[in-house]
Amino acid sequence: MVYVANMNYTINRWNVHRRMDRIYTELFSVNCPAKVKEEIMLPSDPDMLASFLNMKLRDQYASLDALCDDLELNKEEIVAKLKEADYDYIPARNQFL
Repeated sequence: MVYVANMNYTINRWNVHRRMDRIYTELFSVNCPAKVKEEIMLPSDPDMLASFLNMKLRDQYASLDALCDDLELNKEEIVAKLKEADYDYIPARNQFL
């Protein structure tokens, strides 16, 4: 009799976990978007901006165009702002110098 009681307890626990997994899956797959876009705060200081962009270009992006497309940034504004601080984008090096 004890064996049957323990077996029922195990089966009930397993069924509860299956139901909870299904509930969580339904909740999060329906209500949450597949990819949440991060809001990027760009530094206002030109030196910090150049450093930030160079890090992103070095670690994640093959070009400034790819970075601007992915992060939804205006390439002309960035280049103009950094140009005022004597930074030029060098495509061969993929960085601002």
